Amino acid sequence: MGDGGCKWNLSVVTFPPHVRKVMTSTEAAGKICLTSLVMSLALLGNCLVVVTVWRCRRLRTPTNVYIVSLAVSDLMVTLSCTWVHLVAPECTGVTGITHCT
Repeated sequence: MGDGGCKWNLSVVTFPPHVRKVMTSTEAAGKICLTSLVMSLALLGNCLVVVTVWRCRRLRTPTNVYIVSLAVSDLMVTLSCTWVHLVAPECTGVTGITHCT
């Protein structure tokens, strides 16, 4: 079996150069403050949901147990993923440099 007569010439494919933007100290401070605010609100809100359902026996319905599981998963995502944007300024992955912030 052949390749169907198609010849791929990858030498003509151009890729955009890796652009690395240097952040100013003002931008870094703003990014740190905004990320800290988002993390604090996420932690506070999700902890309040968990504690409220845990302390009030009347709220332990199947629907609220599901909401608690969502709050716990959101806590895990907040603690494991949100801070990564502060320490990884480079844009890598599937989206490349087009979706960098």
